[in-house]
Amino acid sequence: FVASSIGYGAIVGVLLAGFGTLLTEFFARRVPRKLIFNVSNMICATGLSGVVYHSMAGQVGNAPLASTRTVVTAVFASLVYIFVNNMLFSVVVATNIGKSPAAVFLANAPGILLQNITLPSIGLLLTTVRDLSPFSLLIALVPLLGPYVAMRGYRDTQVQIRQTIEALADTIDRRDPATARHSERVTGYVQQIIDQMGTIKFADAEAIMFGARVHDLGKIAVPDAVLMKPDILTRDEFALIAHHPVEGYEILSKLTIYKEALGVVRFHHEHWDGTGYPDQLQGEAIPLGARILAVADAYDVITSTRPYARSRSMREAREELIRCRGTHFDPEIVDAFVAILDRQPKTSGAGILISAAQK
Repeated sequence: FVASSIGYGAIVGVLLAGFGTLLTEFFARRVPRKLIFNVSNMICATGLSGVVYHSMAGQVGNAPLASTRTVVTAVFASLVYIFVNNMLFSVVVATNIGKSPAAVFLANAPGILLQNITLPSIGLLLTTVRDLSPFSLLIALVPLLGPYVAMRGYRDTQVQIRQTIEALADTIDRRDPATARHSERVTGYVQQIIDQMGTIKFADAEAIMFGARVHDLGKIAVPDAVLMKPDILTRDEFALIAHHPVEGYEILSKLTIYKEALGVVRFHHEHWDGTGYPDQLQGEAIPLGARILAVADAYDVITSTRPYARSRSMREAREELIRCRGTHFDPEIVDAFVAILDRQPKTSGAGILISAAQK
């Protein structure tokens, strides 16, 4: 699209971007509103980049790499394309999640930086290749299919790995009927706390959510007799339970997609006053994601029936979190979660919040 808009003019670029994106979205079976947005986004970004380039480059505009002036102009036009494309996307996402467009734009920028640099650069090279012969442009496009297919395969593999790990975590939760869907509910509470705090970057929030979703994966190493024991645990049995964050950390450390979430998994049973496990971290030495997960995890445990304890109401859970504020839990995070609880109907018990978390 960049190549067509710069090499042949904004109108050609807009037509190609509109038709090409429409065709792609149609075969992807995108829902109408997403199809309309994606087509419009590409038309705006491609058209504006072409207008900027040809208005600045003047008569020599058809040869973007022919001189310093046109190269600089072409780079600027490419930046316009990148900015418009990603800012329109950020506005839509920000509207849906209640964040500012600028925050979403900046949070996503590192993850798409390589793509943003390489694709317009390839487009500029194509504007030079097309002048060699009528078929040279098609020949130049063929080698691009390899990296495209490889990147698609890599992305799909990453998604499948995450889905497999989450399915395994859910299976571990279902070993005990009392903990079924525990990780899903806790992840919902974590999301609500993140939204309530409103200061956590998008990329950091995503890593925290990844960690929350599989935080009890290490319980795969804990025998059922210990995990579901209705009586008080012996010292050795508690040691097995207390090691599960390390087991989960070691499993996930082999997967690069969980690199930023490892601290969430390993340290979610650390206490604000340093009395937790496995490493007795204290205060802000505990990663923020682990501190958030600790509050969400505790709330779900308190409001769920376990072999060793009855479930308690939202009001009782709220009082317990406040009682442990500044000892087990980060005071700021407890305050954020209590604010969420206080917005729930007073007669609802834990049900309304749990229902919201499961969505």
